[in-house]
Amino acid sequence: SAGYGQHAGAWDSEPYGHVVTEDVSFTYTYPANDSYKVSYTVSVISSYAATSGAGSYEAGSRVTIAAGTRTGYTFAGWTVSAGGAALANTNAATTSFIMPTANVIVTANWTANQAQPVITPQPPAEISYTVTFVDWDGTVLSTQTVISGGNATAPAAPTREGYTFTGWDTTFTNAQSDITITAQYEKDEETIENDGEEEIDEPDTPLIGKPDTPVSGASWALVNLLLAIAGILLALVAIIRMVVTRRSKHNTLWVAATVIVAIVGIILFFLTEDMSNPMIMINQRTIIYAVLFAIGVVSTLLSSRSTTTEGEQTPTAT
Repeated sequence: SAGYGQHAGAWDSEPYGHVVTEDVSFTYTYPANDSYKVSYTVSVISSYAATSGAGSYEAGSRVTIAAGTRTGYTFAGWTVSAGGAALANTNAATTSFIMPTANVIVTANWTANQAQPVITPQPPAEISYTVTFVDWDGTVLSTQTVISGGNATAPAAPTREGYTFTGWDTTFTNAQSDITITAQYEKDEETIENDGEEEIDEPDTPLIGKPDTPVSGASWALVNLLLAIAGILLALVAIIRMVVTRRSKHNTLWVAATVIVAIVGIILFFLTEDMSNPMIMINQRTIIYAVLFAIGVVSTLLSSRSTTTEGEQTPTAT
């Protein structure tokens, strides 16, 4: 409500203590420059400030209002719901206006803050590797999945006839990548019995004259190659002798036999001997090459004898 100040003036006659016996009027006269000062109220709602600016103000005076802080909320501006005050900045927490000739009601607006999501740190994804255990021939013995830095577990020791398992070719602890681990073996020493029934260790080195001396995998015999080559040389010698001497049907047959035997020997070698394998001196087929070579020698000798005989029987010209 508006309020009025005190003003100095005077009555035209003293009304106090006047005995009224008839109708009478009294006139109060104000000073010439005296004026009324009217004040109005300002109400600030939801300010949350220690000093919001609410109170009584004279019309025309500047009024400052302020909004404080509210937990969980953000200030969202002012709303004037009564009095028609024109705020200098409706979005500022502290603003002002000129007091109108009316009571003013101003409300501070607030917006609830969005709850911040709670982020739970996740452990890093585990990296795993494959550890494969294989036998000497590539047979898979065990396949394991091991996390990075973990250890694999070796399978049961494998077995191999004629060999002793000695371990694995590499370690399988602190896995840092996929890995294949191969079983390792040591060849067993073979033994033979002598007349005194004493066991003697037999070395792994191939022995001359012992067919199929123990060698890992397949092998080929050096003597077989030499016999095959010797047979070819015999055939060449027989052919040369036949060319440089007088030819006869009988002589040609023995030369042909020598050549055929040599060809059979060389073909047999390429069919039965693989020189990419380890070499030994002789094997079970060496006897075949020896027989073929002997036949070649006999044929060559017979062809040579036939040539000599024919030369002796040729009459001498007179």
